[in-house]
Amino acid sequence: MTTHTCKSDKEYLTCGIPQGSVLGLTLFLIYINDLPDCHAMQTLLFADDTALLMSGPNTLDLQNTINDELQNVHKWLMQNKLTLNLNKTNYLLFHPAKEKKVIIFCEILMVTC
Repeated sequence: MTTHTCKSDKEYLTCGIPQGSVLGLTLFLIYINDLPDCHAMQTLLFADDTALLMSGPNTLDLQNTINDELQNVHKWLMQNKLTLNLNKTNYLLFHPAKEKKVIIFCEILMVTC
């Protein structure tokens, strides 16, 4: 890579997408294009951000289903030599406003890759 007066040494990649390349984002999107096929959650992809959405009849069923589906995502990540940055990973729970439930605890299992 050359920028202004600086030129970096050549490096050959055996895996991954070159960071900062013009085609990097497009190549990354092609690379992760089959992510939605590995699980039953709704998938929203934008640039290098991904949102996984799921609904359920109650918190316990939702928690169990999400944890099962996250295992599928984990397998996909491992097969594609990708990692999940747990520091940038969050989850949100929504419920109808008319329900006055308080969700005390929901355990979503995050497995490191």
